[in-house]
Amino acid sequence: PLIDAQLTAMDARMHFATITVVHLAAHWRAVKAVFVIAYALEPLLLLTALVFLPFMGHAEASRRYVLGIVVAAVITAGAFALWPAAGPWMTEGYRPTHSQTLATGYLQLLKTPKPVALDMQDAGIVAFPSFHTLLALLSAIALSSMRRLRVAAWVIAALIIISTLTTGWHYLTDVLGGIVLTAISVAVVRVVLPARVEAAAREAAAASVVCADAEAAGVPVAAGHEDGAAGGI
Repeated sequence: PLIDAQLTAMDARMHFATITVVHLAAHWRAVKAVFVIAYALEPLLLLTALVFLPFMGHAEASRRYVLGIVVAAVITAGAFALWPAAGPWMTEGYRPTHSQTLATGYLQLLKTPKPVALDMQDAGIVAFPSFHTLLALLSAIALSSMRRLRVAAWVIAALIIISTLTTGWHYLTDVLGGIVLTAISVAVVRVVLPARVEAAAREAAAASVVCADAEAAGVPVAAGHEDGAAGGI
């Protein structure tokens, strides 16, 4: 059975209702349009992290990013199997969009014994936890290793997370679940790849010592790369 009623009740305990945000956004067409665009930007943010990190020499951040996504996807699949939900439109009374209606129908088909063809256009069937939130945060964390993209990545990630509510796709509980799952995924990655982090720290410390010795000896030292090693999962 779907747990939409339980998710609605959890939101109510936090004095929150997605329908209120949906109606509020509807009053300002420009604002609504911005968040509709933001919701659709997630594939671009994901692709940017997947392509730019290794291309710009941030191989370690790229490996950790991919591992974080894999860990999150496995946990999300388990959560979806245990606690399936469609979306707030099921219980809060607002009219779903065409895409939301399709996602609901696809979810209902998955609960039948009939074979179902995989359709990537219905990838939004996962309500709890919000995979949009999770991917946005993981992408922003990974892109933080690139100084030029750091601020833009976090701004876009924030807009994406807010858009999950303004577009009516998610409960607030879904978003909070996505944030918690992001933290879990990051923690798992740091446990699985601790040696690489320690090695990078040792290399950075060694480089600092070499630079200090060179400066003390009066030897010119080239400026470091613009994109610092800080950031990443």
